Amino acid sequence: MAADRQSRPRQRPARAEFARWLACGLVVSTLLVPTSGAPGVFPRIVISRASYTLRLEQSPGRVRVFPVGLGRSPREEREGPTGTLFTGTDPEDREFYDPARREPAYLGGLPFLRLDGVTRRQAGRIVRPYGIHGPVTPTLIWGPVSAGCVRMRPSELRELFRLARRRPRIPVVFTDAPDAEAERRLAAAGNSTDCPESGIGVRRMGRLGPGAAHHDRSCGGVDHWYAITLQSGDLVSAELDHDGSLRLELYGLRAISTLANGTRRVLHRVPRLARYRGERYLRVVAPASPGSHPRGAVPYSLRVAVLGAP
Repeated sequence: MAADRQSRPRQRPARAEFARWLACGLVVSTLLVPTSGAPGVFPRIVISRASYTLRLEQSPGRVRVFPVGLGRSPREEREGPTGTLFTGTDPEDREFYDPARREPAYLGGLPFLRLDGVTRRQAGRIVRPYGIHGPVTPTLIWGPVSAGCVRMRPSELRELFRLARRRPRIPVVFTDAPDAEAERRLAAAGNSTDCPESGIGVRRMGRLGPGAAHHDRSCGGVDHWYAITLQSGDLVSAELDHDGSLRLELYGLRAISTLANGTRRVLHRVPRLARYRGERYLRVVAPASPGSHPRGAVPYSLRVAVLGAP
């Protein structure tokens, strides 16, 4: 992560400026800084690591639910934070860009909402390693994919970021329990159309094992993502059988870079170093237009073969 920007000294506003702040509700927002993530404190953010959802509670009865990408399994020490964190207090301390990821610009100029509450020593300095940011892939992977941060879709991230600017120190509660309300709301959105994933705009990531053959259909212009676990030196071959304009892509660790792509097949050899073992991600790229398929549905079969290191 980039180093935190130093806070600039702020001068006390003149009477007229103070009145303008009060009229805009900025002073009120400052006075209503939440002190905990307890129910009844608004606004509040609840992130379920079981449902992979972010629930934004702005006031009683005013709730928004978003699918998110979260940290991977604890055995990789990439599960992410626990307990209650808070959004940052300084508006100038919220937009961050990792210098190592500027080329290509994975975060696409989107805001990075830093979370207070957890610190770590890195390269001789104290950093706050966790935040809420946009996807580092062309479309959001809904599931366990990140190195601990929370990934959101761009439009939803901007909405949350605007709220955080108005209301500093929003509590962000991470829980291992399923969020039944969030799941119900997303299911209702999916059931509103013939193609459930188009109602949500994203589909939960699946998982494939070696030798697996998966049959499905692409509809609504929504990509399908699948995780596969590989060891160092493995050779993975994935074949996509379809009658349409689908495409297959293979992404590396944390889905940051594209390793291979093709309309029918991808092939990749994992480097023979221990640090390269772990999950890779297959993306079935949805067609830009429905074409002649009924309701835009494109049936496909995806087969994965993995050969161990020779």
